[in-house]
Amino acid sequence: FGTEYTAGPRRYRTQAKSAQEAHEAIRPTNMLRTPDAMSRYLGKDELALYRLIWQRAIASQMADAILDRTTIDLQASTGGRDLVFRATGSVVRFPGFYRVAGSSAQDSLLPEIGEGEEIGDDASEISLAGVKPQRHVTAPPARFTEASLIKRLEEEGIGRPSTYAPTISTIQQREYAVKKKGALLPTYVGMAVIHLLRRHFSHYIDLKFTARMEEGLDDIAAGKLDRRAFLDSFYKGDDAGEEGLSRAIERELPGIEYPDIPLGVDSRTGKELRVRIGRNYVYVQCGDGDEAQRATLPVDLLIDELTPERAADLLEARDRSRVPIGSDPESGLPIFVLIGPYGPYLQLGEVVDGGPKPKRVSLGRGTDPSRVDLELALRLLSLPREIGVDPESGKRVRAGLGRYGAYVECDRVFASVESMETLFTVTLDEALERIRNKNRRPVLKEVGPHPATGVALQVLKGRYGPYVTDGKLNASLPKGDDPEDLTVDEALALLASAAKRKKTTRKKTAKKTLKMTARKTARKAPRKKTS
Repeated sequence: FGTEYTAGPRRYRTQAKSAQEAHEAIRPTNMLRTPDAMSRYLGKDELALYRLIWQRAIASQMADAILDRTTIDLQASTGGRDLVFRATGSVVRFPGFYRVAGSSAQDSLLPEIGEGEEIGDDASEISLAGVKPQRHVTAPPARFTEASLIKRLEEEGIGRPSTYAPTISTIQQREYAVKKKGALLPTYVGMAVIHLLRRHFSHYIDLKFTARMEEGLDDIAAGKLDRRAFLDSFYKGDDAGEEGLSRAIERELPGIEYPDIPLGVDSRTGKELRVRIGRNYVYVQCGDGDEAQRATLPVDLLIDELTPERAADLLEARDRSRVPIGSDPESGLPIFVLIGPYGPYLQLGEVVDGGPKPKRVSLGRGTDPSRVDLELALRLLSLPREIGVDPESGKRVRAGLGRYGAYVECDRVFASVESMETLFTVTLDEALERIRNKNRRPVLKEVGPHPATGVALQVLKGRYGPYVTDGKLNASLPKGDDPEDLTVDEALALLASAAKRKKTTRKKTAKKTLKMTARKTARKAPRKKTS
């Protein structure tokens, strides 16, 4: 590129105070290995990745690009309103690192004008080429993604590169947050925990306190601080005035109330709405005491979708469900349409302390509870319907309705059906065909029979791409190969190669196990006595 593109050795220092070295995923070693030189050794995707890494590494050591940017503001008044029209332009004077890294910017030329120059009131020199209106709408701050959360942790000095992934994994495993379209969304449990900690242990969730703890752990790792003294001061306090966690818990424990999340005010009753965390489910509550109204929240109703209006609708639906839609003519028990955490369901009879559990049937997703009448309820309560017996296994085949909709089932293998009406018309043969075809992979090509066994060789659609199989052994097709072009000989070669790799892997595992057993036996062998 020439000497003008070099600016001497460049050294980059991280702005994160707590960053650890030697945690890079990629570290360039030999810049002379250009992408063109490596093209003969790498595949298409690998070469594209290598080219990206090489270009970014080279660009980081090149001189800065030089651009001339010009902005012209035109002020005008009309109808008592002051308007500002803006035109911007830029020209690359020296490409610098753009020569390697590239740039999406294009030259946008403006008339020659000096810095600070004014045109004046005479607008005859100005011609209007076009006006582009731009709408500006404010939006709330974006929710954290995994990447933006890690960036924020770095800025606050919390955590280390080796702990970021476990931290994000833990908050999701404990259901403090869930991922929705790439963003981390707090759950009701997570919000309730935060509210409780802020009320009673705000000192321990302060970002500065957490950063100081991280620094203390670094000092322990460097041998500058005794770990026992550090942990004792955290849990038991110290002479500097730190109370310690154990004493803080003893002090706050009697005053810790049941965790809840304030939601707002019910516009219909004027009472306060709260989200409470139950032993098994999360529910919304309106008011307090014996007169409080409660309704279970659906498990798929996330916190960003719950508004006071939605909560009031759930409470109203809960009140309506207390009235039965009719009675079962055989047992005389009332039939209720209820809404639970997994959606609407039917219940035959009422819950009685110490009595048998009433029969319940899920209405499945997409069913409007208000459209369920007594006739439909009686048909659904007759489920599951026994269709017949599988002649091969002797297991019963049934049709039923579950959380995810209508299904047929045999020996705990479930297959979906189109609608609830199908549950009452599906035959035994139709149900068995659905169950057997449930996990069958789509066939991309019938290659032909195996010359030795006569078994059909097929190319199936797999999770990681097409593969050929003889029913017992699978072998992936090379990337870029068209399944339609695969011949019997090529399929046999792929299967033979897969069988060889499988056999080699088994031998290595067995050999390693044998060595470990022999070593352990040798250690346990008693020492011979010498006379």
